[in-house]
Amino acid sequence: MGHNADIDIDVDSNRREEVVDYILNKYKEHAYRLYTINKNGTKQLNPSGIIVDFNKSYEYINIDGVKCVNKDNYKDYPKFDILSSRNIGLYENILRKYNITINFNDQKVWEFMWNNPDNLFLLGGEVKNILKILSLIVLKNYVIY
Repeated sequence: MGHNADIDIDVDSNRREEVVDYILNKYKEHAYRLYTINKNGTKQLNPSGIIVDFNKSYEYINIDGVKCVNKDNYKDYPKFDILSSRNIGLYENILRKYNITINFNDQKVWEFMWNNPDNLFLLGGEVKNILKILSLIVLKNYVIY
């Protein structure tokens, strides 16, 4: 038996709860946090996992006022993992510092990402490489080193 589909969303560490709250508020009747049961029997919220179930097919419990489904019992619906990444804030600060805007409506931006997927997934901690990638995406003649 395979595992359920999940959708990973990387967000700035400082704003993850904002994204979680948005999803829970937007889909109030249909959104659930996931929880696990520890070895000692206590229930603990999964910090990143959320499911959205428009069929209301899950029995849920309330933990700290939040509707929750046991992580081991959900099925058939994709799980959203709202992941915390310090790098997102780093990228945002670099873009702001150098007044760089990425136009995601530009076909060339998407072509670059399509042709360089290894450079896009969790770019890593090397600021020089990040700046190089951003400069290639946005500014052909402007290289930041």
